Amino acid sequence: MSKMLRLGVVIALATITTVLPGSAENRRTSIMPIEKEPLFRVPKDVKDVADSSQFLELSAILYAVDSMHWDYIKGTSTMERFRERIADHQNNHPELWLTAMSGLEWAKDSAHCQGNVWQPEVDARWPYFIRFGPPSAYWSPQYQVRVPGGGGRVDTTVIFFNYWESSRGDTGLAAQLFKAEWYPPESSSVFPKVQQIFGDTIKSEFGKDLYPEMDIASFANEDGTYDIAVVGWITGNRLTRETIVDQRELWAELKIFRNDSLVWSAEQTQKLGLNGLVLSVTENDEDLSLTHHFTVTHFPKGEYEAKLVMRGDHNNIGKYRKKFPVPSIFPDNEGISDVFLVNREPVRGSSVAEGLLRYGHNQIGRGSHDFNAGDTLSLYVEVPMPKESHLDSLDATEWAYLNESESQQYFGDSTYSGNWLLLKARLEPDKKKIVPSDNTEVIPTHDSLDSPLLIFDSVDVQKAFAEMMRKSREEKEKEKQSLHFLSAQVIRASEGTNTALFESSFRVVDIESGRKYWIVVTAEAYDSFGQKLLWEKTTRTPIRGKPKVITLGGF
Repeated sequence: MSKMLRLGVVIALATITTVLPGSAENRRTSIMPIEKEPLFRVPKDVKDVADSSQFLELSAILYAVDSMHWDYIKGTSTMERFRERIADHQNNHPELWLTAMSGLEWAKDSAHCQGNVWQPEVDARWPYFIRFGPPSAYWSPQYQVRVPGGGGRVDTTVIFFNYWESSRGDTGLAAQLFKAEWYPPESSSVFPKVQQIFGDTIKSEFGKDLYPEMDIASFANEDGTYDIAVVGWITGNRLTRETIVDQRELWAELKIFRNDSLVWSAEQTQKLGLNGLVLSVTENDEDLSLTHHFTVTHFPKGEYEAKLVMRGDHNNIGKYRKKFPVPSIFPDNEGISDVFLVNREPVRGSSVAEGLLRYGHNQIGRGSHDFNAGDTLSLYVEVPMPKESHLDSLDATEWAYLNESESQQYFGDSTYSGNWLLLKARLEPDKKKIVPSDNTEVIPTHDSLDSPLLIFDSVDVQKAFAEMMRKSREEKEKEKQSLHFLSAQVIRASEGTNTALFESSFRVVDIESGRKYWIVVTAEAYDSFGQKLLWEKTTRTPIRGKPKVITLGGF
C-alpha cells in the first residue's frame, strides 16, 4: 500500500470529543499517562500471581473509567478491602463496567493488544478499548511510515485505526506499534484533536466537485437471471473539510434504467468517522477510495444504464452515468461471472455497511481498477460446474478400467463430468500502451518530399532512429515474457450449490505506470481420472498501473 502517514512514526491520538465520567476536574489530557513511579502498587497481602493480576487489571480499568475514584481507593492496604470498593463502584456504575469488560475482551481477543491492560506503555490502545468498548469501525492496513532517525528511510508497518460512535461524543485513535529496532516505546507521543489536524491538511472548499466512478460485475443465477454488484467510489482528496468534520456523512443514490424507464433505485449514507480519521494522518489521500455497495438481484438479460449521485456537505457533490449489458461482455463463456476486485483488508465494524453477500461471504469491492506497483490485488470469481455425464467422456482405456473395477462409484455423481476444477489467474498486458504525451519521443525521418533526413536539429537521425527501433524490439520481447502467472487453485463446488468460488490474492510488481493490463481467469474441468475435459470458461477484467509516487510527510 502506497499510503504514507503525514505525521511521522508515532502513536497518533485523534479525538473529536473525549468525555469522561465525573466533573471537568476529572477529565485528564491523557487517559493513562506514563509516570516515573509505578501507578499501581500491589497490596502487601497479595500472595499469588492470580491475585496480583486481578488487582492490576481492576486497577487499570478503574483508572481508565473513573480516575478520581481511583485516587480515592488507590491507598487500600488489603485485597479484601480493595475488592469491596471495586464491587461498590461496579454496582453504582454498571454501564461503565459493562463497556469496560466488553472492551477488555475485544482488546484481548480481537485487537490482540500487546502486554497487559495495566501496561499502556507497551500498547497505547488498552485504555481506549476500556473507556469506549469495542469500536464502531476499525481498520488495520499496512502503511508506509518514515523511520525515526533513519535519514528519511521508509518502512512498512501495521497501523491501527479505531473509531467509536457514542452519544457521549465520537472518538478516534490512530496508533502504530513500534518496531523494537526503531526506538523504545516510551518515545511515543500524542497528537492534538482531529479538528486541529484537519486545519492543516484538508482545506475548506465550498462547492468542490466530486468525481464518482463505478465498478459493475454480474453473477449468473440458475434461473437464467443475474445478480449485479455495483461499487461506487470517490477518492479521499475530493472531500471538503465541511463534509468530513462537520457533516461526517457521504450520501449516495443509485438508479438503474432500461429503455429510459427506471427499474431499480436505492440510496445509502456512509458515516465518515473512521475515514475522516484516516484522511487526517494520510499523505496520499488520493489513494484512499471511499466506496458504496449496491446489490441488484434477479435482473434479466438486457441493456441498462446506471446513474450514480454522491454528495457530501452542500455542493460537495458529483454524478456519473454508465451503460452496461447483462450479462457482462468480459466473460468469454456463459455462466462464469465477472472478475470482482475485492478488498481483503476492508474497514469493519457495526457502523460499516455490508458489501456483496454471496454464498454466506461478504465481499467488499475494491472500487478502483488503478493500482501501484507493489499493491496486492484480490479477486473473486464464480464458476458453474460442468453438467455432462461422466460416462460420455470416457475413452477405451477408461472404459476398460471401469469394467475391471466392476464399480461405478469411482466416478462419483454421474450428473457432473468435472469432479474438480483448476482455476488459473494470469496478468496480460494490453496491446495498446498508454504513453504520456510529455514523454513521447518524435523523430522525423523524411522531409515533405519524402527524402531521407540525415541530420535534424543537430540530431543524427539514422542513429536516433536505430536506437528507437532497438528499444521497440526490446519492448516487444519484454511483452512476450510478461504473461505473468499469478495463482492457481483446485476447487470443487460450494456446499449446497453447483458453483465453484475462486478467491485469490497476488502482488503486482513488474508493471508499468499508465499501462493497461488484463486479469484473466481460466477454469478447466477434470474428471475422476485427472483427465482434462473439453470444457473451459474464461473471464477477465481491465486494470491500469499508476506511477509509484511516495510523498514523504513531515514530522
